[in-house]
Amino acid sequence: MMAKAVVFWEPATKRCTPSSRHDRFLDFCKSNIAYGVDVNEALREAGPLRGLARAYDYIDHADRGAVIQYICPDKYRAWNFLPSRTGGTGSIEFRRPPGVVNAKKAKHWIAFTMTFVEMAIQFNPSALAAYMVEHIPHLNSSYHTDFEDQFLDCARRLGVYAVLDPRLKQSDEPRTLHITLMTRARLEMLRALDVDYQLSPNA
Repeated sequence: MMAKAVVFWEPATKRCTPSSRHDRFLDFCKSNIAYGVDVNEALREAGPLRGLARAYDYIDHADRGAVIQYICPDKYRAWNFLPSRTGGTGSIEFRRPPGVVNAKKAKHWIAFTMTFVEMAIQFNPSALAAYMVEHIPHLNSSYHTDFEDQFLDCARRLGVYAVLDPRLKQSDEPRTLHITLMTRARLEMLRALDVDYQLSPNA
């Protein structure tokens, strides 16, 4: 279920994370559905919605190792499934959240991750994708305009709404970031968004 949820909702979860954690700036929390990941072929060839049906068919019939390789070829992905391989720890690592400097932000991202897992259980991604194909056949991208409402509803059911920032979309606090693994060109792109982004003195 988590594999399907990540494929279905990754564009929406990405929108909730700060700019510095997006693919064009960092290489260690890249998209699970980006070019170069096997699942991207299905999404690219069949379209964002019918491609989901093709991807889900593969996930339903492949073994655990093959599914993990299909959406997570290396650990440097937004959702790192490698620890859940046979013989691993059984966990999945969410790498998109930024470094934080206070308990409030840490609790938000813990609650966010817990809520996403709950959402994967409560809202069947396969059924949602099938509904969208049937009722919105000409949609060019799976933007998920109802993601926020569904997500916050799951947070309430789970009992973590109180520690979750209901705005969901989080911004960086550039002056608190310890940026070391970023090229100068990418840093300058970030600085175009906010001049307070700086490389760490230890970089």
